Amino acid sequence: MSLARRWACAVLGAVLVPWTSQAAEPPGRQPLRSVGSWHYQLQAIDADKLAQHDVDLLVIDGLGEPENPVTADLVTRLKRRPDGRTRLVLAYLSIGEAESYRAYWQRTWEKAKTRPAWLMRRNPSWPDNYPVRYWNPEWQELTMGLVTQVMAHGFDGLYLDRVDVADEVERGGPALADRRARMVAFVDRIARQARSARPESVVVAQNGLPLAGERGYLDVIDGVAIEDLLCAGTGRLVPRAAQRALSLLEPAVARRVPLLSVDYLSHPKARARYVADARKHGLVPFCAASRRLDRIP
Repeated sequence: MSLARRWACAVLGAVLVPWTSQAAEPPGRQPLRSVGSWHYQLQAIDADKLAQHDVDLLVIDGLGEPENPVTADLVTRLKRRPDGRTRLVLAYLSIGEAESYRAYWQRTWEKAKTRPAWLMRRNPSWPDNYPVRYWNPEWQELTMGLVTQVMAHGFDGLYLDRVDVADEVERGGPALADRRARMVAFVDRIARQARSARPESVVVAQNGLPLAGERGYLDVIDGVAIEDLLCAGTGRLVPRAAQRALSLLEPAVARRVPLLSVDYLSHPKARARYVADARKHGLVPFCAASRRLDRIP
């Protein structure tokens, strides 16, 4: 059965469940269900162009770039579509990696003698990024400060990246089940912090699909975003990989959790094929031209 058909069955089942059982839904899930198009951009933000881009949801870097910081005025402007209607604007925030180009970064952290206990070795795929022991109190306090900072700009909520660090088990570290449970608790804490500033905050988590089966996780987040699910950058459907990933999302489908999909393709035919496949599987697609996420396709 396709994800779209399973989603339809889940929706039908939800109609038959008493209303009281729906009370535990996170506050931002219903607004997120109305999203049919979205755009994801972390670099080279052009406020004029982005404000004119007619999509239901925008995801931008919550901290901004050093030469182009995020302001409350920018967020307010982006919330208004060209025809005057409002849209959701979420702040991207990496909670499983520290980034050396951020204002919070300290050069002493790169030296072995002064490296904080929560900082791990550099990510070889992204040299400016460092996975973290996200359960460490110091990292969590740093993250809570960032959540407060970005929510003060007026964002509608958060787009949390690198929750999948929970599945990157380090030698001698906590067991996988413990790491996943600690990530669920961390995401819960972040969501509570965001909702203390804005009760209806939307919280979307990117990747980390096994977490969908963890107790309490789907009670906290409003949506899941998945990278490289269908095409994995090839422009061709990847049936086995997609099937495995979609099976992990079945608990989310049963709860009618909105699913966003992002792939990175430049060829027009490949992009069109990806969008069609994503919608067929009940996903809301976005196709970026490159992993830099620095332009409107």
